Amino acid sequence: MLVAAGLLALAACSDPDPAKESAAPAGPATAPAAAPAPVKTDWVADARLALKEGRLIAPAGNNAVEIYLSVAADDPRRTAAQQALLELLSPAAGVIENTIQKAQLDEAARELGLLERMGASEITLSPLRAQLAAARKKLADEAAAKVAAEAAAAAAAAAPPPVAARPTPPVAVAPAPVPAPPASTSTPPRTEPASTRPSPPTATTPAPTPATETDRPPPTPIPAPASSGEVREARQIADAAPVYPPQAARRKLEGSVELEFTVGANGALSDIRVVRSNPPNIFDREAIRAAQRWRFSPRTEGGVPVSSKVRKTLNFRLRAS
Repeated sequence: MLVAAGLLALAACSDPDPAKESAAPAGPATAPAAAPAPVKTDWVADARLALKEGRLIAPAGNNAVEIYLSVAADDPRRTAAQQALLELLSPAAGVIENTIQKAQLDEAARELGLLERMGASEITLSPLRAQLAAARKKLADEAAAKVAAEAAAAAAAAAPPPVAARPTPPVAVAPAPVPAPPASTSTPPRTEPASTRPSPPTATTPAPTPATETDRPPPTPIPAPASSGEVREARQIADAAPVYPPQAARRKLEGSVELEFTVGANGALSDIRVVRSNPPNIFDREAIRAAQRWRFSPRTEGGVPVSSKVRKTLNFRLRAS
């Protein structure tokens, strides 16, 4: 931005005023005045200060990447600015991923546009675009779920309270009637003295009726034992060795790259990213290309395949001659 401001100031100083030219008296032709020297801006110092203060790719209009982009666009021969942009690709991608995790999706989209202008490859851009799209979908799903929950709560508050069912009164069971003795028709009744008359039978309490099947309490169901689901982690079933970068081989450089990626329920890899690399930006591209050819069996929980995060380190070592 400082370079752009300097160029605008230079254009304003070199643009003549037509009104002054028409008002100037005619006279002998004179030699034109020398053009003012262009204003030089120390963009290298500005970019270094931005990096020192942590302004790699944000805030908008005041960061190191935009300074380098403005210089490279103004003069494509600025190889120093172009080289700096290449070296900042991996750190800038890490900043964008952190911005997506913070749910600052509009800022992440702006930073992703700067990463494209820096010349990042699809290997770097595709995972970030996928993460941004997934974060936007998650945010939309959460908003829809919140609206649905509020609507359900409002409907429950407006509904009348349920009417409690009245208990059924118990049914009284009448005792069985006692059959009367049969009357005799052949022998007339005999009269006996009061002292010898048998006392009338004493009324007895009827025996209680045994409980029927419906009066018994229902049996308590025995809960089925909970099935213990077996968990099996994702396992690599097809490997592919990375290509050793020619420039690293010429310089006899060795190193390692730690990758993190998602193994889907179908075993396919996605969201491949570099967690750390030593030295930075030397072996990253070949490590990602190798990972794109790997195949995994997915993680299973109780026999059901699920997605999982996996990390793997690739070591780049030169063979002894």
